Amino acid sequence: MQIKNFFLDLREWPQYAKKQNNIWLLESEAFKEPLQFTFEFDSKDREELEQVKEDCKKWFTLIQEREKERNKILEWLQEKEKMITKSYQRYEELNDKYEELLDKVKQREKKVNQKISEDNKEIENIHNEIKEIRKEISLPEPQKIYTNTRDEFVVWLDVYYGYPYLLPHWEYIVIEQYEYEPQNEYVANENKIQIKNMYLSWKYIPEIQLEWLNAIDKPVSKVRLTVLFFQI
Repeated sequence: MQIKNFFLDLREWPQYAKKQNNIWLLESEAFKEPLQFTFEFDSKDREELEQVKEDCKKWFTLIQEREKERNKILEWLQEKEKMITKSYQRYEELNDKYEELLDKVKQREKKVNQKISEDNKEIENIHNEIKEIRKEISLPEPQKIYTNTRDEFVVWLDVYYGYPYLLPHWEYIVIEQYEYEPQNEYVANENKIQIKNMYLSWKYIPEIQLEWLNAIDKPVSKVRLTVLFFQI
C-alpha cells in the first residue's frame, strides 16, 4: 500500500502556546478535512485482500455449517426438554395418584385391623362363653357300673312304675333281674332277666306288670328288682 497524496494547511497560534510547545490551527476553515491522505493498493495488497476475502468466505461457510449444527442440537435439546417436561408432568400425576392410593390403602388397612381386633375380641368372648356353658353342662365323672336292688309290692294288673334311678347322661346297657314272690295263686309271672341298650338323659323308671290267669282274679306279689347299669 502506498500514500500518493498528503495535504495539510496549518498556522501557528502562539497565544495558546504553553511551556514552549507549539499549537497549530487550520489555515483555512474552508477545508472540511484539512488532513487528507490518498492511498493506493499495489498488486501484493490485492492478493492479500483476495486471500482475506477467500478466508472470510470459508469462515463464513464454516460458521453457517456450525450454526446449522447448533440449530440441530438446539432442536434436539428442545425436543428433549419437551419430553422431560411431559415425563415430569406424568411423574407428578402418577405420584399424586400413588399418594392417593397409598392413603386409601392405609385407611382400609386401619379399618381391616380394627375389624380383625373386634372380631378377635368377639371370638374370645364366644370362647369364654362356651367354656362357661361347658362347665354348666359338663357330665359327671362316669362310674361305669350302677347297681341297685329294691323290693316292690305290686297289686292288680296295671303297669307298676318303680322308684326312679337318677343317673348321669350316658349310654347304658341295662340288665334287670325280676324275682317274684306271689302272695296269692293268681300270679302267673316267672323269674326273668331282661337286657336293654338305651341312652338315659336324666332318670330311669323301671316298669313291673303282673301276669294273670283271667280278668276277674286279682294277682298280688312281692317283686325283688335288681338293676345294673353299664356305661358304654
